[in-house]
Amino acid sequence: MPIQDKKLLRAQYKAIRNNVQNKEEKSCEIACRLLKLDAIRLAKNIAAFMSFGSEVQTEGLILELLKEHTIVIPRVMGSQMQFLRINSLNGLEISKFGIPEPPYDEKNIINNIDIAIVPGLAFTEQG
Repeated sequence: MPIQDKKLLRAQYKAIRNNVQNKEEKSCEIACRLLKLDAIRLAKNIAAFMSFGSEVQTEGLILELLKEHTIVIPRVMGSQMQFLRINSLNGLEISKFGIPEPPYDEKNIINNIDIAIVPGLAFTEQG
């Protein structure tokens, strides 16, 4: 698919996402479905992303996961991401992109991630 077509398709799906009604309720439904997955229940270290803009709200999911799992969220450092363990959503810093990230602390870097919960804009039927 040509780049222009991809940009147009992305813009169309962003417009749809921006107009989703009952986002909080739908975010809760998504979180409930994720929490029932064996892969999530059995994971020790879970990478999650803080929601941004009109994305699915992840704060409630992260708070629930923190009860039984080690949760890491990314911090952008130059052109790379470091995944840092968090114990709560308190103390997060707002990045230059406007996304909450954990403060850098080398002892909180975790590279052994069992599963990652990653935001996506649109998917084919094959995922």
